Amino acid sequence: MQMITNWCAFIYRFRSLLADKWRCERIFLAGDACHTMPPFLGQGMNQGLKDVMNLCWKVSTVLRGFADPNGFLDTYEEERKAVVGAAVQGSLEVGRMLEAMRAASLEGTAALKREVAKGRGRGLEGIPKLSSSKLTQRSDSTKAYPRLTNANGKDTLTG
Repeated sequence: MQMITNWCAFIYRFRSLLADKWRCERIFLAGDACHTMPPFLGQGMNQGLKDVMNLCWKVSTVLRGFADPNGFLDTYEEERKAVVGAAVQGSLEVGRMLEAMRAASLEGTAALKREVAKGRGRGLEGIPKLSSSKLTQRSDSTKAYPRLTNANGKDTLTG
């Protein structure tokens, strides 16, 4: 498990964790069990819900006999780990920028202006980006998961 720890204003300690493995045979980790992140992008619970959504339709598909559990269920970690890793890194980067600005503000207005200028134009390419006040992720924003239904039009596992 990888852990990154930072101190913010010596009052709030934030860290991130990302599990090395999200599956061991029939046991799966999701949400905070396999990843935690600082709150700066507000993505902790959001990513956990996406984990469960991804896992539910896959387990449902396997239980109905539409997919082989061995290879198919392994795609859960493959698909989610990169997205979650990007959210964790983005959250850490925002935390570092906030901490740098806080430290500069203690030195005075000129130091704060220099710190803001350093960050200007420095996007968070390759990690989640803020757009219109909403977090969008190129890697999963358009992914539609198949809905497998029974004769009554309901998914027996996920409803």
